Amino acid sequence: MQRQYNLSPAATMTFQNVPSIVIPAENIILSFETSRSTANTQYTKLTGKIEYKRNIVSVFSLNVKIEDTQTVYQANRSIKKGEQICLSDLTQTEAKINPINILLTDLDDTDHYIANNFISKGSYLRNTDIVSTPDIKSNDTVTVLVQTKSMLMSYQAISRGNGWLGDRIMLQNPDSKQIFYAEVIDKNKVKINLED
Repeated sequence: MQRQYNLSPAATMTFQNVPSIVIPAENIILSFETSRSTANTQYTKLTGKIEYKRNIVSVFSLNVKIEDTQTVYQANRSIKKGEQICLSDLTQTEAKINPINILLTDLDDTDHYIANNFISKGSYLRNTDIVSTPDIKSNDTVTVLVQTKSMLMSYQAISRGNGWLGDRIMLQNPDSKQIFYAEVIDKNKVKINLED
């Protein structure tokens, strides 16, 4: 996993186990890759390698704790998965965090969001914790457009899952109870193309 981090001048790095390595004085390349990083671990495991004249002369691993001050979002209350999120549910705050744990630092206040995971009160939001409100929600009545080479028909169906633009979602005909799939093309609108 290769990822680049831009740290502020106030960032700190604490190494837990620094190996003793003899590095040749010229033409060397020292590189690191993140091999483990979770929100629950204080240290991140890095795998490093030293290359000398295109040959790997040493491979080693070390644990590093990185802390940097970033502006992040903190939950003012516990939020259940699938629940609508208002901006009043969140507070922007400066916090010393490990930037390897990808936290939410930017939020468009014109969009509407729902919780993608359970969010506990006081926790910092990760990028994966919220998603924009779906264009179609489960149990919505949606317009189904059926297009053939010679005509375009439409009728109503019930969605059986959330869907965003471009998603293929499950729907049900309210009369026949038949299940089928269609592509989300707009708010509460899906399309089945029979031209192919």
